[in-house]
Amino acid sequence: MLKNVLIGTNVSYNTTANSPADLSAGQIGVFGINPSTGALAVTTTGNVATQVASGFDFMIAQGVPAGKAVKTFIIKSKQKIAYSNTAYAAPVPNVFVVGYDGVSSSYDLAAGAAGTYDFKLQNITVGNPPFPTVGSTPFFNTAAAATSIAIAKAIVKDVNNQQLTSSVDVMPSYRFAFAEILSSATTAAPTSTPTATVVNGSENVTLSTSSVDIVPGVFIKFGAATGTTLAVYEVASVSGTAVTLSSPYVNASAALGTTISGLTTGFATAATVNAARTGIRVTEFGNMFNGIQVQEPQPNKILNVSCNVNLSGTPVQNNQLVTRAYTAAAGTITTGIYTEGNGTYAQVFKAELTAAGYIGFINRTFLPDNFPLYTVNGTNYVTLGLTFNAPAKDYTAQNFKFGEIQDALLAITSGASQITDLNTILTAI
Repeated sequence: MLKNVLIGTNVSYNTTANSPADLSAGQIGVFGINPSTGALAVTTTGNVATQVASGFDFMIAQGVPAGKAVKTFIIKSKQKIAYSNTAYAAPVPNVFVVGYDGVSSSYDLAAGAAGTYDFKLQNITVGNPPFPTVGSTPFFNTAAAATSIAIAKAIVKDVNNQQLTSSVDVMPSYRFAFAEILSSATTAAPTSTPTATVVNGSENVTLSTSSVDIVPGVFIKFGAATGTTLAVYEVASVSGTAVTLSSPYVNASAALGTTISGLTTGFATAATVNAARTGIRVTEFGNMFNGIQVQEPQPNKILNVSCNVNLSGTPVQNNQLVTRAYTAAAGTITTGIYTEGNGTYAQVFKAELTAAGYIGFINRTFLPDNFPLYTVNGTNYVTLGLTFNAPAKDYTAQNFKFGEIQDALLAITSGASQITDLNTILTAI
């Protein structure tokens, strides 16, 4: 059996396109096929009954970016066997925090003792042995008392150096998480209030104008002047409006290499951050990055975060408790609480393989380009499930007929205004 999978993202359902080629990337459309002429006609709630009575076949299609093949499948007249719709939540990345979580006033990285601070981050997703591991060697070693911010800077830099590198010896599958520093330090808008342009995964930042407050050694925040759930970054050097950070800017809502412009900035002095509570936030990559664009989607990963005795007593919190705030690709702030779930791709892929009856990619219809493999704001989808016969033409003299049962799974943004219309149409065909 073939599993057809379409995930609508651009207001999901189009009622005006005259053909699949007119659909925008991410839109889903339904078209009746005239049995006499083979011509396509858009299917609406107003004409679906007439098309059904006239023996129309139906093509369900999804628009894709320019230059790509439109995704389509056809349900022959009166061959639908079953239809259902259910709601589920798109996945969010797994998140762990060690120490300060941006909200609680009681947590801090353990500090004050000389020694080795070991921090292990491991991908323990089922079916992923040998497990990629970050932190199999100590991150930070000191012969003197260590501040929590010093520990955090060393650990975050080590994690991101391994995870964000674009060198060919680091396979994309081994880039499974990144780290950020959270601080309870009070931050404020810098003098002249410059905005910032950042590149996801890069240390280089461009300010809209220079500021006397943005100097080496201070900590800068992107996306808001204040707000403790946004990460802070230490400034390594400044040359006019060009700023270099001590560790790369990272963002869960955009692919590596994405440029984000017009971000509000905030800053805190090194002394203020040194005296504040500090935490390390680890966030999974929800999909496969190659440093340029999203590649083949992956199921949500299962992360394991652990630390040695010098950091014991510091809470390790999972994503069901962690408050987070990320800067969206448009510069807006996404905030809330992560909730753990199976997620769009994991659910779709499991259903697909179950429908096919085996594990593998032989009968797989690949998903459309550029759909959201996961979402940091917990977008809800409604899944529309279709089961239908796919009869074959008789090419023999013995009137031999054969066919198969096929399945289709459409995931539509539940808030889309057209969901009611699409449900009516799919119920009727």
